[in-house]
Amino acid sequence: MPCYAVRRRRDQAWILQDYIVDVKSVKITFLFVTLGLLFLLAHSACIATGADYNYQWPDADPTDIPASDDDGDDDDDDGPVVAEDPAFCELEANLDADGDGETTTACGGTDCDDSNADINASADEDGDGYALCDITAENKAADCDDANPLIYADLPADSGWVRQCPIVEIDSLACGEEPHQNIQPTLLKIDDLYVVVYRSCFSNAVRSFGLATSTNLLTWTESAENPIWGPLQDGWDIGWTKVGSAGMSQPWLFYDTVLDDYILYFHAQANADNKRQIGCATANDYGSFDDWGACDDGAPVVTKGAGGKWDDNTVQGPSVIYDDETETYHLFYSGCNIAGDVVWGMGWATSNNGTVWTKQTIDNPLMEDGAVGTWDESSAKFPAVLYDPVIEQYLAIYEGADSDLMDAIGLASFDAPGDAWTKYAGNPILEGYGGDHWERWDSYLGVNVGNLVMTDDNTFLMSYAGQYVPEDEEPEEDLSNVIINIGFAINRRPAFQNLTPNTDIIVDSGTPLTIEGIINDDKPQTVDVTIESNLDGLLAEPTPNNSGYFYLTTSTLSTGVHTITLTSLDSGGLRDRATIQITITE
Repeated sequence: MPCYAVRRRRDQAWILQDYIVDVKSVKITFLFVTLGLLFLLAHSACIATGADYNYQWPDADPTDIPASDDDGDDDDDDGPVVAEDPAFCELEANLDADGDGETTTACGGTDCDDSNADINASADEDGDGYALCDITAENKAADCDDANPLIYADLPADSGWVRQCPIVEIDSLACGEEPHQNIQPTLLKIDDLYVVVYRSCFSNAVRSFGLATSTNLLTWTESAENPIWGPLQDGWDIGWTKVGSAGMSQPWLFYDTVLDDYILYFHAQANADNKRQIGCATANDYGSFDDWGACDDGAPVVTKGAGGKWDDNTVQGPSVIYDDETETYHLFYSGCNIAGDVVWGMGWATSNNGTVWTKQTIDNPLMEDGAVGTWDESSAKFPAVLYDPVIEQYLAIYEGADSDLMDAIGLASFDAPGDAWTKYAGNPILEGYGGDHWERWDSYLGVNVGNLVMTDDNTFLMSYAGQYVPEDEEPEEDLSNVIINIGFAINRRPAFQNLTPNTDIIVDSGTPLTIEGIINDDKPQTVDVTIESNLDGLLAEPTPNNSGYFYLTTSTLSTGVHTITLTSLDSGGLRDRATIQITITE
């Protein structure tokens, strides 16, 4: 059986590896609140009709919509007005305008919508244990849809990835005889705009790429021009029109800062040999089908390997980054072989213009799927690579599947393109929510990889797709009742702060020396910290307390110039690194 056509048996349903699902419209609303570097989400009714989280005067942000005001100003022209007058909260009538017994958040209370008595911190109509205004120090989750017990955000159990409510409500049509689908999201931040590109079906009833945008990760607008790109009817990728084919998949939207252009990479299936290869299209503006033109006259830009090579069956799942220092484009992809046991691996190609590529991994992949018994023993594919300038390493998330072909997301890292990839020992970093298939919106059949985005030096967003079956239903054989959503998870780097010593120092041999600091993380006590010397090796593995404080006191450092390296690692695979130079004299 070819590696791209692996089928799975689960709950008495045969399921293609590329999920073909029926997407029903799910009302997805939630609130994104920034507290320091941590994002919190809650029901977006708190934004659309509820309390304004933009308490600071002047009222400058039209996305922050207030509940009420007593001076009648609307400086940002968003309709409602902010409670600017300090005397607002001194009026008893303003504290609980909807009479539900809870004080508005505008005055320090817990009611995020003081115009609706059904929305407050106690509201839990669907009985899932999550309230519409559930924002507390310990519970940073929220109920996104109080009519559906499966739609809610995650509870942060440790220092890893925290799944939020689904981010996009996207309409789609059936792909001919195939069920509805919205899958394979790629999230991109362009200046102050978030863009998500995804595979779906539109009025053309075939697999194409759609696009939606947001300024706040809360409310999303689908492009009126969707689909923004699809195969050329006379091109190599015509195979996508076949019902049940692999189709056009894994979009990767890349903004080329050198040319000030956009490149959309993807893989598609040729009619001639039914093999997936990688193509691309370019545009000056990403929002319309008419703006895009196929690269290289519509031919594949990365092709499958020659017979007997590790990727002679298929190449797919492109991920592209640009190196400013070397002025080189790097494309990472997954591939598999034909003969013998199917082995998935990660490949690499380079380019000087982003459209003409040269394969660098001809004979061997950079990483392969896992050994028997591991979480990614059946496949490891669809890499999404990001350079982390803080630790000066490349991070790659990827999609793996175990012996039951249940998909999850793993993390690998490498120092430079062309280096072998090192899998994170704590993989997978995100998997299906577990339990029965109706437990949560991303429970059924695992999760499908998207990509990584850094919003600042320490905050990461990871897009992904999740699936579920409505409560008390069993999956239909054709998967017509399986619902898929696009979502994302948040994780913050466990960053070092207030390190002491904070400059290079000289200490006499035998003198007690203390190295101490703070780990800035929601759950610092779950973060692994190591302190190492280039001369003496591992010095300590201190456990931070609940406030993040850790220390090491020693008087046994050997004579010489020590480079002390401190490394932090959270359960989601994110790291921080700091160095101190200490000279020990005789």
